Amino acid sequence: MRNSKLARLFARLTLATAVAAGGVLAASAPAHATTGDWERISAVYSGLVAAVPSPWTTNGLQVETAPYGVNAWNGQWKFILVSGSTYTIENRYSHQCLDTENGNSLVSGAPVVQLPCDDTASQTWVRTRDDVLKIWRISNGFSGLALAVETGNAGGGAGFIQANNLPNNTRFQFQVW
Repeated sequence: MRNSKLARLFARLTLATAVAAGGVLAASAPAHATTGDWERISAVYSGLVAAVPSPWTTNGLQVETAPYGVNAWNGQWKFILVSGSTYTIENRYSHQCLDTENGNSLVSGAPVVQLPCDDTASQTWVRTRDDVLKIWRISNGFSGLALAVETGNAGGGAGFIQANNLPNNTRFQFQVW
């Protein structure tokens, strides 16, 4: 217990010294450690976000579109670096990860759900930035299919699915974030 208090005090002093000196303090972390801030996965076409519906901690709930609220932790996600541009995506409220239904679907149209984080390939997501259009594309690391809004619905409560990438189709707008 005493060592823990001493370690925290040392860490605070180190941080305070770095900030006072105008420097930056960097620490290395394991590749799969939680990093980054809680953020929204916001659909470009509607401004709605990916959110876990109530009851927020139930395993296997399909992620849906919803309006964003500052205190709506069910609509906040953390991208946890696995490697390169591959991440697991954890929900702030439930602390479960984005996955495909049954955890191993290769089928276009399969629901995107939350399941307990377990480091399986179906819980990896590749985030790619399109620098020309200033958008993000997210695809499942296991299936290669794109994160999309079901049937291209622009209203709240539309389910998220994995779907074939449609870059030259009017439904493409439902696959960009």
